[in-house]
Amino acid sequence: MTNAIGHARTYRDLLEADQDGPYVFSRIFSDEGWRSGSRSKKKFRLLKRIEPVLTPMLREGEHVFFLTKGVTSLSLIEWWLFGMALYYLNRRAIVLTTQRVLLLQLNSREKPRELKSHIEWPAIAKLKSTLFGTTQVEFRSGKHLNLTGVPRADRKWLKTVMNEVLEKLEPSDESLGAEELCPHCYEPVSLGVAKCDACEGLLKSPRHATILSLIFPGAGDLYLGHRGFAALELFVSLVIWMGIISLAVNPNSSVGEVLTFAAFMIVIYHGVDAFATRRIALKGAYPAKDTNITWHFFGAAAMPTTAFVILLASAGGKLDLRPLDTLIASEEIPADYVTALRNDNVIRADETIDYFYSKGVVTILEDGNLFTDDRIISYAFPVEGAQVYTTPFRQVADLHLFPAQAQTEANIIQVVPDRGQVYHLFAPDDPEEADLFMSALLKRWRTVRNDYGVGIWFDGGMGYGFEDAVVIRGLPSVDSSEVAEQWWLTLWFGQEGADWKITNRARYEMGGRLFEQVLVQGSTGGQRQVMFDVGRAGDAR
Repeated sequence: MTNAIGHARTYRDLLEADQDGPYVFSRIFSDEGWRSGSRSKKKFRLLKRIEPVLTPMLREGEHVFFLTKGVTSLSLIEWWLFGMALYYLNRRAIVLTTQRVLLLQLNSREKPRELKSHIEWPAIAKLKSTLFGTTQVEFRSGKHLNLTGVPRADRKWLKTVMNEVLEKLEPSDESLGAEELCPHCYEPVSLGVAKCDACEGLLKSPRHATILSLIFPGAGDLYLGHRGFAALELFVSLVIWMGIISLAVNPNSSVGEVLTFAAFMIVIYHGVDAFATRRIALKGAYPAKDTNITWHFFGAAAMPTTAFVILLASAGGKLDLRPLDTLIASEEIPADYVTALRNDNVIRADETIDYFYSKGVVTILEDGNLFTDDRIISYAFPVEGAQVYTTPFRQVADLHLFPAQAQTEANIIQVVPDRGQVYHLFAPDDPEEADLFMSALLKRWRTVRNDYGVGIWFDGGMGYGFEDAVVIRGLPSVDSSEVAEQWWLTLWFGQEGADWKITNRARYEMGGRLFEQVLVQGSTGGQRQVMFDVGRAGDAR
């Protein structure tokens, strides 16, 4: 800051100094007329704020003789789409020097911001005022620049002084209009370049700003440094995308509704904001500290990516495959469920589902437990690949329901095939529904297994006593019961000899039925008695 401006407390102090370096105070300020004092006070405050930036911009031998403020006017489409937002970003300090017109971007407190431009005097053809108070600078190239918001007295003086200067200059075609200045060295620079040719100072990319706002409105303005507007846009964008996420997880909304709303917001809201950001980015050259803005793109994409991941995760549910919190009987199962299960090869086209229950979070395709007229099926489709366990009823050796012992546990149905791996189904959490599911499952299994009529199978309890005895079905005679008992013990306790051995066997008759009590000793020393119901002699059931 020059000594005179730095020490001055009012504009009159500068008038007394007349001139200090490049500033001609006697022409900038005036004390003549009853309103000139008020205008001079405003110019004094403006000069105090912009002088630290203005002085380094001046060339050798260049003098400032006038300054005011105004707004570089917006086009009709900018007014229609963006209104006051761009109006505030277009505020400028207008400085007339002996060589050119300087335009310095101002913030709401009339302090200089990043954008700076100039107009060489020979590029100007003339200056005129319109009926609506606009000052129009016409260039020899045929283009023009409109300035609004210039105080009325300054408009008249500006027109008179500028035209007087222009009359004394030789026309030139070297400068075609307003030129943007590098924020680092104040030399003319082309818009859109990555760095200044004169000083190699880094500049922000209008293309990057546009893409950022297209990804997430407000991100481009944040990149350009317009934090106030960016904060407002980011808040609105966050609210909109939270709404899209809420719609995505809402079980009453469809994929089409979510995608339609998201597409509308991207095309309209994102598109308009990207267009606005591009217009703002092309207002001048913004200084950059670093050309690596990868984190900007990751940050901008975070919320839309989250929304689409959630939508993708819930797509099954949106396609009317939402899991229900209840057991579904055959006549209540939606046709879409059946079609989806057939398409994913869970059931065959010739099968009919008796009961179905899913513990999936979003879609029935995540997890399901069911039985058809032919077999039992438990399936899951985790990320690592499909897991389907199934056994025809005629090959199921044993079935047991193990009720949940606590609220955090589940009702489990153990399925024991004649051959192959033992697996389980998740029964419904509701005890009544679990009993219904198990009762229907047992009825279907017994019917099919009895109709099949071949092989030994087990129908009953876990052998803790007479009432919970393991009922052995399919025995040709009671004399063959020992082989069946050893098979059951192998199914539940492991390998004979390695994991257990029989230490005693006793036979009892009760109610016309024959029971065998087997004492089993485990490899760790523990013992357990298992009661088997072997039926009547010669009975082949």
